[in-house]
Amino acid sequence: MAILATTYSLALQHFYSGYYDTSKPISAVQIKRETPPRPSDDIAQTPAILALAALEAERRERLPKKSATLWDWCASATPETLFNLLAVVTGLSLNATQQRHEKRHTRHENADQIARRINLDMTKHWQPDAAFFRRTSKACMAGAIKEAASESYSTIAKGLPKLGKAEAIEATVDAVSGGGWLPTPLKTPHIAAPVSAPEQQMEEAA
Repeated sequence: MAILATTYSLALQHFYSGYYDTSKPISAVQIKRETPPRPSDDIAQTPAILALAALEAERRERLPKKSATLWDWCASATPETLFNLLAVVTGLSLNATQQRHEKRHTRHENADQIARRINLDMTKHWQPDAAFFRRTSKACMAGAIKEAASESYSTIAKGLPKLGKAEAIEATVDAVSGGGWLPTPLKTPHIAAPVSAPEQQMEEAA
């Protein structure tokens, strides 16, 4: 019942969000869902966002057209269908963004916990491109080159301040392309594996 009621509440909020739908029911399970910020136009065209949008549209097509019948639909769904819907609406509700004016707080820490739990590797979903570096400084570009590229690119990083913005962007994209570089907000922080008792005793003895 808990899965059913939670899924219903989240799906009702996400897929039936019309403000002027006077017939829309109200879930007794009060889960406050805040819509994550919309991605910018260039980010909206990345493979990950496009895949998420396609999944959302596909899931919407499966649901009943009228919100009044959603509860019965959820109640009669198979456990697999219900769990799949819960996974989708949970993913669509996840907000790990950090705006420029924001400081890190427990929401971001929880996002890191989720990322570690699913072993999230953003290099499989995002690559730095010209659109990204247009929003950054030359210092950030130089840092990306030093972090991701080989030693042969070190002279490029040093010479970025002398280049125009367009030339600096092109040089940076060429240098970091395929290197697996990610900006800090997209990195999944990993926790070192705890040392077992025997290993700790050996280290202390050494």
